[in-house]
Amino acid sequence: MEVSEEASEWNYENVIEAARKCILDQEEEIPAEYGFSSAIKRSGNAEEPGYLVRDLNGDGTDELLIGCSGTEPGDSQHSVVYDIYTVWEGKLIHVLNGWERNRYYLCENGRIANEGSNGAADSSWTYFSFDGEKLILQEAVIYNEEKDQENPWFYCAGPECDLEKAIAISEEKGAEIRGKYTYSRLEFIPFIQEDSGV
Repeated sequence: MEVSEEASEWNYENVIEAARKCILDQEEEIPAEYGFSSAIKRSGNAEEPGYLVRDLNGDGTDELLIGCSGTEPGDSQHSVVYDIYTVWEGKLIHVLNGWERNRYYLCENGRIANEGSNGAADSSWTYFSFDGEKLILQEAVIYNEEKDQENPWFYCAGPECDLEKAIAISEEKGAEIRGKYTYSRLEFIPFIQEDSGV
């Protein structure tokens, strides 16, 4: 998703301030200008929305991550990423947008993981690389009872993979693949600073 005509007209400070205002103005709708995830307005006591600037793929361009840090150190849902922005060919790009049941995580091996669910019978764990502009799908583990209720675990690899091209695997194999990806703990800078009140 391309957000602006020229990156010089926008910078991450503008995006950060717009996100902060969006969180503070609880009664206001999320502005379409930057396409923020709806999750940043719905974080509760267990999550603290914040931001982080980091070069995700080592190309010299910093990305802006917007997400939530869990308040419990052992929380498995710690460091959820809901939005990533980058600058590509002079333009501000919205790389990804997640929500409560479509969460992204940075992995220690440099990949970006996505956990998605449409209910108890349909879930996926998808792993991407980042080329500086967009996510490139590498592999996915899929649980889908509708496709096969007795053997609902599937696997696919490559940028074009989907459920139709997925092969059946065991639950144990699915756990083994998912086990390759350890989620990084991120220390987001809180949008709302307790000491200043803003």
